[in-house]
Amino acid sequence: MRRQHPRALITRPTPPPAAILIPIVLILAILVIDLLTPPSIHLAPLLVAAPAITGAFAGPRVTAAIAAMAVGTQIFLDWDSLSQPNRMAQLAGMITVSAVVVAFTALRDRRSAELSQVRFISNAAQQILICPPPTQIGTLELSCGYRAATDQASVGGDFYAAIPTAGGARFLIGDVRGKGMEALEHAALVLGAFRTLAHRNPSLTSLAEYMDGALAWNSVSAAEDTSEDFATALVIEVSEDKHQATMLNCGHCPPLLLHNGTVTAWEAPEATLPLGLGLMTATHEATTQTFPFAPGDTLLLYTDGVIEARNAEGIFYPLADRLAAHPGDILPAPLIARILKDLKAYTASDLKDDVALLAVHRLSEPAPRRGRHPLPSHARDSA
Repeated sequence: MRRQHPRALITRPTPPPAAILIPIVLILAILVIDLLTPPSIHLAPLLVAAPAITGAFAGPRVTAAIAAMAVGTQIFLDWDSLSQPNRMAQLAGMITVSAVVVAFTALRDRRSAELSQVRFISNAAQQILICPPPTQIGTLELSCGYRAATDQASVGGDFYAAIPTAGGARFLIGDVRGKGMEALEHAALVLGAFRTLAHRNPSLTSLAEYMDGALAWNSVSAAEDTSEDFATALVIEVSEDKHQATMLNCGHCPPLLLHNGTVTAWEAPEATLPLGLGLMTATHEATTQTFPFAPGDTLLLYTDGVIEARNAEGIFYPLADRLAAHPGDILPAPLIARILKDLKAYTASDLKDDVALLAVHRLSEPAPRRGRHPLPSHARDSA
């Protein structure tokens, strides 16, 4: 398939034909009224409104055409008195205003195209960095969701990944402190370390230490002070043979288990430092916890942008209560869609932080694959 250049994907909205008729009708109306009224009533200067109105919704070419029509109409109306100084001044003003409006629309469209390309590149970077996981790994059905705090900022520090392993699958979700390109860089380090080592089946503690080392090394090697660079993360391993899952929580929000209409948080009894704060040299040892994860259960992983979202009264989004109110919604795709829709309504589309969600549902038996085929541990990574 031929690959499109990013510029080919950037399009400018085309104004509706009815909108273009507005300045044309205005010019014709001024022309007719001026011809029908006595010579003492001179409406030609009002023609300057036509290019000004057109510039609000059209590009420079359409604006220039309307401006030329307006200038031509004014010359026609003032032809007999064009030699008078005031008529010449009015015509010069019309031409000047028209030229300024056309130049403004050209500059606006150029800036708009540049902004569109920046958004395209940021979206591409986000998709490359956090590409959607497969919809199924063995008996596990997956779905994910991501929403930036604003429509203009699609690159953030929230991340997730899913890796098939020889004995099941491993999942990662996390949130880098900060926003923008710096947060994206740190998220890339953590994801790269996870994708490099996760399928080789080291212990979850070793995997977390590896990701911690990658982020901590980058902070040490940076020229500026990065003593507060860290990422909260949650690493979960789901066994294919055993109906259980093992979790290592590095300062992240506890996942929620949907089981037989109940919602339970997998709380870690001991706190583990976030990644990047020296997990390998910490005085306490990172510990893992094992929880039952039976067929029919759904595990929801999320970032703090979900539970820290507020409504108009400043009340935090009650994720667990909202899930308990719909105990039948356990399939990953509709569950993620419902949460994002409910979150948008709860906050009136005013998110203050990025939101990332990853739902894992355990089937009783493998279903027909609808996503990418999971690869064995010795093959290429999938995330």
